[in-house]
Parts: sequence; structure tokens; C-alpha cells
Amino acid sequence: MKFVEDGDFYCDASGTPIVNYCYFKSNFFKIDSLINFTTTRNTTYLKMSYIYLYTLLDEYLLKLIGFISRIDMRTMIKYIPNISIKDVIEAQNRNDLVGKIVEQLIYKMGWNSMQDKIEFFENCGIGLDDTLVDNLILIGEKRNIIVHNQGVVNYDFIKKLSKTHHKDTYKVNDTIETTVDMLKADASVMKKYVEEIYNAICNKYSLLPFC
Repeated sequence: MKFVEDGDFYCDASGTPIVNYCYFKSNFFKIDSLINFTTTRNTTYLKMSYIYLYTLLDEYLLKLIGFISRIDMRTMIKYIPNISIKDVIEAQNRNDLVGKIVEQLIYKMGWNSMQDKIEFFENCGIGLDDTLVDNLILIGEKRNIIVHNQGVVNYDFIKKLSKTHHKDTYKVNDTIETTVDMLKADASVMKKYVEEIYNAICNKYSLLPFC
């Protein structure tokens, strides 16, 4: 399959949009530049940068979920949201109805955890290294307590890590300090994940990666 570059997406020969991996990487490079060259070491700046990094990753995963759902509809059977009779009647054609289903699926997955998104890819036959998956779950939970609990570890955080190799690393009331080193280390994990899942999808569906 031949891809052509088009803004934030690739398009295949039929015009189907595909997530632009180069665009995603460029956003990480911008953060790397800020981390490496800024003289600011303000805690708020670091927290906002961390949240931004995670948001980029989450957005990318949701786009991939939408892409996979469109080209391999069997994968989303167990995830299909409620579609009303009104949606069916108002759909102009099959593609229009599929678009509505995918849109609702992405909205639903947007509220789900990193673990849920990882399980979606695993159910599609796109598996990743266990250590990398554990690190991603940790990153997602760190993001959550930074946003919702001032960075203080709570019982929900501990529960979410209970099946990972990080299960004994933290205890309730520990504080996650957002530092430059943590930001760099976790950015590296996220970039590695993006590369691995991108390559895995290209291999599974016989796609030709642009870069």
C-alpha cells in the first residue's frame, strides 16, 4: 500500500486517513527541546509538560483504535457501543453507520484507562513486551494522581499497579515528584511504545510505513 503525506495523516490510495507517525514524533521532539534547553525548573511547568506528553500519547492511541476499527471491523465486535434505531435510520449508507459506531467507540475509549487501551490492541493480536506495558500502566496512573490527587499515591493507584512489576514500588501517601529526570525517562518509554505499536500494526495489516 502506498501512502502519501497529508498534514497530520497519511492517506492510502483510496483516501483513507492514517495517523501520521512523523507528526507525532515531532511533538515529542518539541518537548525534548524544552526539557533539554529551558532554564525553567518550575514544578508546575514540569507537571503540565508531563500531562501534555501523556495527552499526545492518548490522542495517538485513540486515532489508532479508530483506524484499526475501520479496516478490521471484527476487532471491535466486543467494543461496539449502543447504536440507536435513529442512528441506523439516519445513516446515509453503511460507511456512514460505521463512522458513527467508530466515533462512539473512540469517545468511550477516551474515558477508559491505559490498561483498557492496551487490552484493545492485544485483542486485535497486537501484543507488546510485558515490561513496556507495565511501564505504560504506571505512567498512566502517575498522570492520574498528578491531575487528580496532587501527586499523592492513593489506594486506587496501588490497585491499578497490583498486576505489574511495580506493585511493591509505591505505598499509599507516597508523593510522585515531577522532575526533569522522570519526564525524560517516561517520555522515552512513550516514544518506544509508539514505535513498537506502529510497527506492529504495519506488520499485522501489511501496511507500508512512511518513516
